Amino acid sequence: MALLKKGLDLQQWVDSYTHWPNGLALLFQFGYTPTESCLTSACEADCEESVKLVISTQKYYLGPSELEVASNHHNSAVVELVVQALVDRRRRLQVLAETYLPDEVISQLGIRPDNLLSLQAYKVYQLLKTSSIDVDDVKEWYTWSVYDYVGTNLKLADHLWDAGFRDVDEVDDGNKTCLMKLWWNSPPCSLNVLLEKASWLINKGADIGLKRSGSRALHYLGQTVGKNLHFKESLEDFALEIDQLSERSKDLLFTILVENTRDCCCCPCSLKGCSGLTTLLNGLFRTWPEKGMGDLIQMLAIMIKSLIGSLGPEIQESLIYQLAPCVLRFITCQSLEISHTCVHGLSGGIDAEEIREIHDEEKLLILELDKLVVEFLSTSSRLGLSFLDFLTDYWSMEMDEALLSRGTPSEEDISQILETGVVLYK
Repeated sequence: MALLKKGLDLQQWVDSYTHWPNGLALLFQFGYTPTESCLTSACEADCEESVKLVISTQKYYLGPSELEVASNHHNSAVVELVVQALVDRRRRLQVLAETYLPDEVISQLGIRPDNLLSLQAYKVYQLLKTSSIDVDDVKEWYTWSVYDYVGTNLKLADHLWDAGFRDVDEVDDGNKTCLMKLWWNSPPCSLNVLLEKASWLINKGADIGLKRSGSRALHYLGQTVGKNLHFKESLEDFALEIDQLSERSKDLLFTILVENTRDCCCCPCSLKGCSGLTTLLNGLFRTWPEKGMGDLIQMLAIMIKSLIGSLGPEIQESLIYQLAPCVLRFITCQSLEISHTCVHGLSGGIDAEEIREIHDEEKLLILELDKLVVEFLSTSSRLGLSFLDFLTDYWSMEMDEALLSRGTPSEEDISQILETGVVLYK
């Protein structure tokens, strides 16, 4: 109180008073206002009273960082306060939009009474501000989607959904949806937690078949799952993790493996474009290429066996017939160190002419790849081995032998491969 009476400027110290609600209340009574990080500080202080005080000023900032803090908070009361504050702000912003913006603008922005503003909130804020409408109490600094900042807290996601945030599939400025950004908007977590989050989004309306930048959400999801697998520390822990997958997670993982929809990739690793399986393989084997392939191949085999093991023999055989060439082609392409020209995950893609040049420079390697895949499938059949046994017990030896004995393909080899009709690009 003495400092306040002396007229000292304490604005920069407001955050530090969030641990002491009485002191914070006193500062607000003397005309001080919350800093941009004040709500975050109050949440981190785990002080419900301070959170309430900050919100009551109507001059606080609530953005992605604040929601992210709430997603990890142990105190449900604090989480409830933050969510309700966000809902109230967005409702006020929406009322202002419906009051002052032209009907055609409201229509263009997709503003609906039954759906709270998420990704479009910043654009609405800017339009209102440009029109000299007072929007200081609903300030937005940039574009963000609420579902990009829930982490893996599906209880919080449910809360936001119930509160009115009903569009989980908005496309951001990077041309991606929340489902496509799962690797970036989720903290390190188990495979089941990751798949449960993806399933939640899909069940709420996210389109797994939505196509953006040449690839579908399915392909982004496949790569995300592959990256998640890549960082597993032991085969034993991974096998246990696979066994503990929920049925919903197993169903989604199975869909990623067998859904044969192709993207627009033009790469030797996968003929006619990448599927969900090949993007999964991309994440698994290329996230950190220096990591040895042995354990990763074992992991892949454990996953496939777990997903198809309970199916009938004929269905298993049909699925293996589909999966085997795809898997063998990818890992053989990786071992031959052939350049990948996939477009998924690349903001600008690769120019078609550049792809043709790369393929032309590596045409002998690509011909060798085609030949080896045929040989590996033939060897597996000749030895009477299941594909998974061949993959885990024989492929690496066969691959090493091929690398040791490799040479320039003969004219006969080239002719035979070209006769198969393999075309990598047009």
